[in-house]
Amino acid sequence: MEDVFNTPQTCKVELEVLGHKLLLAQDPNSQHHGTTVWDSSIVFAKFLEKNSKKGEFSRAKLQNKRVVELGAGCGLSGLGMALLGCEVVVTDQAEVLPLLRRNMESNMSRAKYSASEYSHLGPIGSVEVAELDWGNQQQAEALKPPFDYIIGTDVVYKEHLVPPLLESVLALSGPKTTLVLGYEFRDSGVKEQLQKLFSCHFSIKKISPSKMDAKYQHSNIELYIMRLNRYDSTHDDKSLLEQRFPNSQQSTSDEVDCSTVQDFETKLIASTNVEGKPSKATSGVDGSEASFSKRWEAGRVGAMAARLLRDVQISPT
Repeated sequence: MEDVFNTPQTCKVELEVLGHKLLLAQDPNSQHHGTTVWDSSIVFAKFLEKNSKKGEFSRAKLQNKRVVELGAGCGLSGLGMALLGCEVVVTDQAEVLPLLRRNMESNMSRAKYSASEYSHLGPIGSVEVAELDWGNQQQAEALKPPFDYIIGTDVVYKEHLVPPLLESVLALSGPKTTLVLGYEFRDSGVKEQLQKLFSCHFSIKKISPSKMDAKYQHSNIELYIMRLNRYDSTHDDKSLLEQRFPNSQQSTSDEVDCSTVQDFETKLIASTNVEGKPSKATSGVDGSEASFSKRWEAGRVGAMAARLLRDVQISPT
């Protein structure tokens, strides 16, 4: 276990992942955090490598899965998923995209050539680069959600960034989406905010260090797997407007309330059983995928309408 895997002062990072030699450019002169290969992305990439032969993150399970990376920065985490055969969209703010695109094009080109020469490396997926500002619903919808996997490594360092991150995660999620977040501890407030807000919508499981690469892990770097909470049938089934506008007044409380419109959206899209299959109670008599998909799309439309109405003041006529 090393204290630091990479330093922001270098212009490039070399790393072997899944038999491929990756060369990632970073910008030590930039003031943007997205132009650095952060250690948690290295830990995640090597985690994928260690678990690539069996289990949930094996090549066989990940082949052709749709993945979106939030706050991709230099793009290492998204590259790791693409090397396992996933169809990946890496996203970040506009000013980061030129460096991100350059890293994706150069490394994917080399990886595809290597895979064509050495069959044991396995098939390579694809990578697309796109702009996404967290909380921007139009940009999120343009990515054509839902995704099978949403990934992010070291994406938040300030508490105020957690709510828009969650909003984008929910906008990109479907009933079977798996969220994987890598976090390096720097601020207890940020970690508490992450756990508090995300636990309203997701079940959270910390990945054991035994599942990580023996060298590329650190006590301050944690990986979490999250899945949407199961539907709670005892929940008071208030209407969307009643939840958003109690007593026709906007709430000014700063407390986390898990019965907000976002939580209502989650309950609509998370009506699945433990195996991720639609339950009969929410998908129709036979629990068919088609019926559940229709309900899921209806839930997305309803939630979108609720977001548009969130600042509307309702006055008695």
